[in-house]
Amino acid sequence: HEMILLEIEALREFSAPVDELAPAYSRLMFILMDLNRSAEAYEVSLSLKDQLPEIQDNYVKSFVHRQLCAFYQRIRDLENAAKACREAIEYNESEGITPMMGGLYETLALVASAKDATTPDSILRL
Repeated sequence: HEMILLEIEALREFSAPVDELAPAYSRLMFILMDLNRSAEAYEVSLSLKDQLPEIQDNYVKSFVHRQLCAFYQRIRDLENAAKACREAIEYNESEGITPMMGGLYETLALVASAKDATTPDSILRL
């Protein structure tokens, strides 16, 4: 946790682009979750969402979308998880990014099964 905070501080000090900051924020978000600091982790997720429009590298943007999808699913914020997963899938499809698409659909299916899927067939279609 402290190492990631130092990394973020150093990146900011040297005016690193958001493409370098975003992955550090992603790691911080999951580390805080592992430390049972859910409120802080959620705040970091909001900061990460705010950074998305500024990210230039398509693969970094894809990574951040995927991380948000997994994070919200993990904390059982099913509404945000479904939204983040769909945004990640749409972004990857628009950019022709195919790695990890299976994981995104799997996470979306898990969210749907816990939230709004009404039949096993609707989950399988996802």
